[in-house]
Amino acid sequence: MNAATISPSSSKIPSYLPYKTLQLKAGNHIAYLDVGQGPSTIIFLHGLATYSGSWMHNIEVLQKDFRCIALDFPGNGYSDKGDLPYGMHYFSKVVIELIEALGLTQVHLCGHSMGGQVALTLGIHYPQWVQKMILCAPAGFEHFSFYEKQFFHAALGFAGMWADEKQYLKQFVYNSFYQSPEQSDPMLAELFELLNQYTKADYRSMIEACIQAMLNEEVWTQLKKCKPETLVLFGDMDQLIPNKLIHPYSTEILAKDAVAKLPNAQLKMLTYAGHFIQWEKAQEVNQAIKHFLNQH
Repeated sequence: MNAATISPSSSKIPSYLPYKTLQLKAGNHIAYLDVGQGPSTIIFLHGLATYSGSWMHNIEVLQKDFRCIALDFPGNGYSDKGDLPYGMHYFSKVVIELIEALGLTQVHLCGHSMGGQVALTLGIHYPQWVQKMILCAPAGFEHFSFYEKQFFHAALGFAGMWADEKQYLKQFVYNSFYQSPEQSDPMLAELFELLNQYTKADYRSMIEACIQAMLNEEVWTQLKKCKPETLVLFGDMDQLIPNKLIHPYSTEILAKDAVAKLPNAQLKMLTYAGHFIQWEKAQEVNQAIKHFLNQH
């Protein structure tokens, strides 16, 4: 394995972006940002259908005090795409490969939505790599019964037959904001450009595999095994977690119930905020992260 600065000739990444690449043991490459410096390192884990750029408002501030690394999961962003074993455990092992390749020991994990479930998977199964965790509107706190999973899979398949990828992505991101969703347009513009690197089949299969992995690689029953000290952040107007069609109760109720199961966790609810809290409430999230990580 080696970590190397990307050259335009070896990647579809625009040459002006400061990404690096890592070749995984399986041979495919992941892209990641690595900026800032400080006594400790934060690895940022993005959510479903997004990429490392979803942390831009956080990294630009936090890099003054921490080394900030944000990766694109395989199949996402500027990382290699194709027929890959997408899932929470697979993504967790990719994170560990990155940690090892960069010669790090323990790191702080900061995960949003699906990335939060990946962080929880690491905290439960590979806690030796994790110092502290920040979970921004994490997936994984919601329990789905067998029949609820079947309903979810059926609805996903039906929607997938009709979905226009760009319209689906725009609606998904806009639904993640409580106020002024158009503030995400710069990120959406880059995500639309990234869509050109996919075949339609690869994109749809990646999205569906990630959703099914969030349902099937459940962490809800194992939260009590997650030992790292954890800060959980949720927006009080989150419309995506919990799934309102299946579980019509408040985000705060879900969050309090899950945080109570974690051995060493605290919850902070952000007012007038949706699912994309690290963007919509960047200043509050950055302050909460700095305060939490600077505690001893």
